[in-house]
Amino acid sequence: MPLIEAPLWGDTRVQLPFDASGQKLNGLFSTVAVTPHRELMLSAALQDFALNLLIQP
Repeated sequence: MPLIEAPLWGDTRVQLPFDASGQKLNGLFSTVAVTPHRELMLSAALQDFALNLLIQP
């Protein structure tokens, strides 16, 4: 899959159906680790790989 570089995502966010404040989510398909709130920045979640599944460690 082609990687979309972070600057191209800009300020694109995904609104989460729950408040994940303080929860660390790890990428299943990459080394990314993010701490979202009610929104998740796609530039952070997809920085290493074009597809990712975020899980709680």
